[in-house]
Amino acid sequence: MAHRESRHKQRYGLKSIRVTGMTYHHLCIMAEQSGLKSPGMVVDKLLRTMRTEAKHADPHH
Repeated sequence: MAHRESRHKQRYGLKSIRVTGMTYHHLCIMAEQSGLKSPGMVVDKLLRTMRTEAKHADPHH
């Protein structure tokens, strides 16, 4: 039986990223302080925040 990707992975194209041990440590601390469940959720939140700020800074967007 062939392994199938979950619907969530199919829809969102989940990927893995590599970070240094120290970066992972900091992401874990940030997750705990923010009440987020995982370091990946910290990355998602940071990227969404940066994207939102960039949209507001660009008057042509």
